Amino acid sequence: MSVVGLDLGNEKCIIGVARQRGIDDVLNDEGRRETPAMVSFSDNQRYIGTAAASTATMNPKNSVSQIKRLIGRRFRDPEVQRDLQLFSFRVSEGSDGGPLINVNYLK
Repeated sequence: MSVVGLDLGNEKCIIGVARQRGIDDVLNDEGRRETPAMVSFSDNQRYIGTAAASTATMNPKNSVSQIKRLIGRRFRDPEVQRDLQLFSFRVSEGSDGGPLINVNYLK
């Protein structure tokens, strides 16, 4: 029997598999252990991981990363308001008072 573990960080993700002989890190399609925790949206395509990180400089307003800082918080929380200055993407207040990430996709 194998067990899969997922480490979602603010900037990178790592996946590990525990088997009888120990723990193995799962490599991404570039052969790396770590994958950027990022999603980038263009007019007609979505990029994930390394591809998103490479397109982020050309499309910062539609590149989402470090959202772990927002999970479980209210939009008006002082820490969230301080973190909003760090993000290149737009965040607004959702109908439930939580943060709502705004990107353009399939327009």
